[in-house]
Amino acid sequence: MTGVVKSNRCGTCRDRKIKCDEVQPVCGPCHKGKRICKDPISKVKFARPKGISPHVARESESLIETLPRISIVRSIFTTEGSSFQTLRIGRRRRALRGVAKPDAYATLPLLRPPKLSSVESLQLAMLQSFKLDQPGLRLSVMAGFMEDVPRMLGQSTAFDDSISCLVNCHGLTLRGQRPAGDIAQGHLYATALLSLQTALRDSVESYSDLTLGAVTILGYVEVFGGGSRIPQSVQHAGGACKLIEVRGPSRPHSNFTKVLYMAQRGQSVVVSIMRNESCFFSEPEWKRISYDNLYDRESDFFIDELLREFTALPALLVNVRAFYYSPDEIVSYGIYLEALRLRESLVLVTDFVNQKLRNGHDIAEGPPTLGDTFLTKTYQFSSRELAHVCTFSWGVSIIINTIIARFLPANTTASVVRGLQEQCLFARQRIFMSCKYSQQFRPFGTQYLAAPLIIAYRGATVEEKTWIMHQLWQIGELMTEVEVVWGSVSLEYASKLFYGESIVLPSGRGDSEDRNGSDFANCSYMMKVRKQWEQFNVANRVLYWEGKNA
Repeated sequence: MTGVVKSNRCGTCRDRKIKCDEVQPVCGPCHKGKRICKDPISKVKFARPKGISPHVARESESLIETLPRISIVRSIFTTEGSSFQTLRIGRRRRALRGVAKPDAYATLPLLRPPKLSSVESLQLAMLQSFKLDQPGLRLSVMAGFMEDVPRMLGQSTAFDDSISCLVNCHGLTLRGQRPAGDIAQGHLYATALLSLQTALRDSVESYSDLTLGAVTILGYVEVFGGGSRIPQSVQHAGGACKLIEVRGPSRPHSNFTKVLYMAQRGQSVVVSIMRNESCFFSEPEWKRISYDNLYDRESDFFIDELLREFTALPALLVNVRAFYYSPDEIVSYGIYLEALRLRESLVLVTDFVNQKLRNGHDIAEGPPTLGDTFLTKTYQFSSRELAHVCTFSWGVSIIINTIIARFLPANTTASVVRGLQEQCLFARQRIFMSCKYSQQFRPFGTQYLAAPLIIAYRGATVEEKTWIMHQLWQIGELMTEVEVVWGSVSLEYASKLFYGESIVLPSGRGDSEDRNGSDFANCSYMMKVRKQWEQFNVANRVLYWEGKNA
């Protein structure tokens, strides 16, 4: 940088080479001569420094040309604006003497591409799965927290191993292979269980968000057939709920933690119903946790509102079961009032669903599936989240109206009973009409419809029960032994749990009978699942995979 200008005279006076008084905005000579007063020129002038020969300057330019050049090979952008990039580094070639070609400075080809680390490979696989053309194959449709998973990798061994197990299960499904029975999948699952066991033994890591995420992820792996021979998804759900309860509501809650809580509230209700106890999420200190900053769509608010009030159902069912053991008129009337209060708390969600039904845009009627003679029309929803709200709301209304009808006061008219029965019938039919829409989200995005179908199983006709069973088999098409898990007796057992009814198990027959041909085997299997779910036994499943892969 040379040639610093000392004067600040205007451009007109500088061009005329006269003295300027440097008055702003118009100097004296320009004002007197009625000329345009130009702005002063820059005081800085860039030039080649004195004392440097042209030969040295040419050498420095040639050195700059040989520096590495970086090019972007691949870029993947997330919804939050961050990016995952693969870079290529090359060097410029010197031009050959006497040869002047336009591509003389082309980049040298790399001998081999850069190798990604295991964490980077998982991140890339997750991000690529979010952009698949078929919605049902995207990992993001499993749960709302999946899109936050890539940025959380690399911080916990248990969490990374569970995601590795899930990604491999997803890759097998994309290739048309069933994850169940795959040797590599078995090793990954055993490794994830051992890492989880180590994390749970640590006094600090056992309370972390990533350990809770690992338990939740392994539950999804079980649902999609990538776990043990007998699905242990209920076990993992119970473990995740216990971790949340032990952590307590007073711990700091990040957005990732809140999304995990939202994903587990429905599971916690099922766990509490099976244990015949009230759900801890229904306690006031847990209800005070705000999820307002997580709502991306209108339907997200109503899903949160529905699950928030749904957590009161297990406490109601505890009283229902207590009434069956010792009937009492006062207890009966108390159950009736409690069911009415629960229905009143869901009025906001019910009005939202009815409004969507009336406008004809968000929920439209369409023709049934080709060759399906069971339904005359079906529903098409504007979004998967709206379908989730509607189907779950209809399922909850069946439970509440059934309990209200059962515990109505003695002086109630028959028209009120018929009205409640018709509401249950209409809600069941609407759940059936929503099944066709969910088919586009197979195989990973249809799980939201499983609970409403199980609820609708009770009180359905024989034809409807058979149809529900086949729909659940399609939802759990990747699950091992899905015909047993959601068989006739298993569904009867599960549906009665949602209504607080007593369950009588047959006895006097062994466990050696074929599961596919024996209803008792289905019932016996449910007893085993219930017993195993009370204690999270990692070692047994590890021994199973080691024995299988030996």
